[in-house]
Parts: sequence; structure tokens; C-alpha cells
Amino acid sequence: MYFFGGSTAPAFYYFSVIFGREKKPVSLWHKLFILTPTIIFLPLYFLTNIIIADIFVDNGDRGFIYGQLHWFFDIHIWLFFILALWTFFCKYRKMVGLLKFQLLYVNIGTYLSLSIAGVCNIILPSHFR
Repeated sequence: MYFFGGSTAPAFYYFSVIFGREKKPVSLWHKLFILTPTIIFLPLYFLTNIIIADIFVDNGDRGFIYGQLHWFFDIHIWLFFILALWTFFCKYRKMVGLLKFQLLYVNIGTYLSLSIAGVCNIILPSHFR
């Protein structure tokens, strides 16, 4: 579960980089910058307890006991989402026509999705157990 969640932000950033690009390829270094954290995290999720130390079940509640480097996972997610949103913001200012309109839809959908996810996964569970 954490592997796919951790892969979402880099994939979204990659999408932000290639969106509206005119057949100009993304450099190998840029691709490695995006892919390397996901490759590093893969064995950490499954073979160690550094990110997720354990899983608990208590009276029907389920959750994770986080490991020592869980903060690194959080930084990784936030970094790639912030980079993606910044990339979209910069592109939106430069684009014209249909691509600008499409990017507006991408931005609105992204902010709505992140807001709903934040409320449902962070705010509500912390206040209503």
C-alpha cells in the first residue's frame, strides 16, 4: 500500500513535466531524479521496518506504527507534490489557448482531490475516532 502511495507523487510530478511538452524528451537525469527515490523506497517498504514498523488492529481500528524514517517518506511525498504544483503553476502562466484551459482543469481537479483527501484521511480521523 505504501509503495503505491509513494509512487503517486513522483508519477504526478513526471506528468507535470511532460504535460504540454512539444516532443522535447525529458532528460535522463531528470528521469533518474524522479525515479530514484521510488527505487530506494521499494526495499525499505517490504524488507525493513524503517518506514512502517508494524500494523495494529484495536477494536476494529486499523493503523500503522511508523518507523524511524517515516518522516523521510513524508518529505518525499510533499516534495514531489509541491514540485508538480509549482511546475503546473509556471506552465499555466506561459500557456495559451486550449492547453491553458486543460491545465486549468488539471489544477482544479488536483486541488479538489488533495483537499478531499486531506480532510478524509488526516483531519476527520484525527478528530473523530
